Amino acid sequence: MTRRRVRAFTLVELLVVIAIIGVLVALLLPAVQAAREAARRSQCQNNAKQLGLGLVNYNDTKGHFPLGGEAGMTRDSNHRYHEGGAPNGGTGGLNNTHMSWLAAILPYIEQQQLFAQIPPENTFAPILAWMMRLPDRMPPPVATFRCPSDDYERDLAHSNYTGSMGPTCHQFGCNINNFPCEKYKDYWELVNIDHGDPANPCPGGQPCPLHGMFSRWGFNLVRLKQLTDGSSNTIMFGEKRPAYEGHSAEITRAVGVGWWAGTNSGYAFGNSIIPINYDIDPNQIACSPGDRHIWNLNTSMGFSSHHPGGALFCYADGSVHFLPESLEPLMLSFLAHKSDGNPINASY
Repeated sequence: MTRRRVRAFTLVELLVVIAIIGVLVALLLPAVQAAREAARRSQCQNNAKQLGLGLVNYNDTKGHFPLGGEAGMTRDSNHRYHEGGAPNGGTGGLNNTHMSWLAAILPYIEQQQLFAQIPPENTFAPILAWMMRLPDRMPPPVATFRCPSDDYERDLAHSNYTGSMGPTCHQFGCNINNFPCEKYKDYWELVNIDHGDPANPCPGGQPCPLHGMFSRWGFNLVRLKQLTDGSSNTIMFGEKRPAYEGHSAEITRAVGVGWWAGTNSGYAFGNSIIPINYDIDPNQIACSPGDRHIWNLNTSMGFSSHHPGGALFCYADGSVHFLPESLEPLMLSFLAHKSDGNPINASY
């Protein structure tokens, strides 16, 4: 009987095949990762679009945009609002939890059932009263508030979107002033982060005006007619990385602050003077050197994302645009200032 000899792979041939497969995997992996990031960015853009439409519909219904964070004793109500002071004589502060713009638009982003859980407007600190009844005293995470490219504490009530204050001076934190606002004094009045608060006035003793769309405490109510640069030329909110800024990373956890639902949680803190995606180190444990510390507000309150090359921004007409991190802070500030007379095209 004739025996057939079966030829097997040699060790060298097997190693060559493995090497080829390894090279193919190495070539395909970046493409797969890029495709996944493209899908995540598309979902993030959809989230921003939903929030933008919620803000636009809120304005259409009430005749003004919501406050950044209310510094008085009620939910956002026209009859209680008072320019340059707390509504109805109420007081603001770190331990008085009041509604953020994210909470205010819940009925306009198909979250009416969640909004209905918040006590009525004649309740003192309704967000605090609501949270005290919740498990772990934390509002539930809302998927629309999170960018899928950010894996930071997905089970907690963070948000990846922050309202634009416009160009703002930050005088607190590690005292390393990488981006001094004085260089822009020929373009607009220099203001601090407590717009409208009589307790922290601008030079001359007057409450600081608001250049952007939202203020930290909610002393400034913005109406569409104030957007003299045009709604399609004015940033309403942009992305942020919650782990990279002190308020959203740390202060937001306090019972008297309120995560995404309450004021002073970092979600109306976007400062256009800081470059997009400035390199903050969330693991830096001291303010020395401090320029990349989460509590150097002069660097950490900028807009930022986990998308390569830039971040997503929503304009006051509800449109969403990806702006490159190479964009000059002056140009970004022209976009973020609602009435400086320097409108920049939204497709910039």
